[in-house]
Amino acid sequence: MKFSEKIREMAKSYFDILDQEDFSHGFTYVERVTRMAMMIGKKEGADLEIIEAAALLHDIGRANEVIGGKDHAEVGAGLEAKILQDADRLDALGAVDVARVIASSLQSQKHKRPIFVDVPYDEEKDTKKASSAIHYLIKKSKVSKRKPENFNTEVGKKWQRTGLSLC
Repeated sequence: MKFSEKIREMAKSYFDILDQEDFSHGFTYVERVTRMAMMIGKKEGADLEIIEAAALLHDIGRANEVIGGKDHAEVGAGLEAKILQDADRLDALGAVDVARVIASSLQSQKHKRPIFVDVPYDEEKDTKKASSAIHYLIKKSKVSKRKPENFNTEVGKKWQRTGLSLC
């Protein structure tokens, strides 16, 4: 069995457990991020074995965060870490992100909220947790890390701006 297959098998068993708390960050999410990171990595000339391993394991600490621990994200220094961050951010855009926010709102104890509440969105008062999934999506759309200029790689910036396929 190849090393990457062992990592994939181990990660999948972990994320199968996490799916019970927050399936929006489950193994299908990890697989999407891995595929995007591998495509970006090929274009950027990165070490694809490192990218694959890092992508499969990048959210392995999410369970700690879900139960009230520290932030799962850590800052990385290499090209591969930058590629992985771009792939992770790309997954948090568009229709997939809408589905993930709704899934988290329905299932996750930490992020549980109604899908919609019929009150005006007040950005000033909504500092911690948005009152509904729709309000959270509005709030999230204004976050600067989602802007193309805040992506790390040229391929990630182009993909974010245009949504074009990397294949």
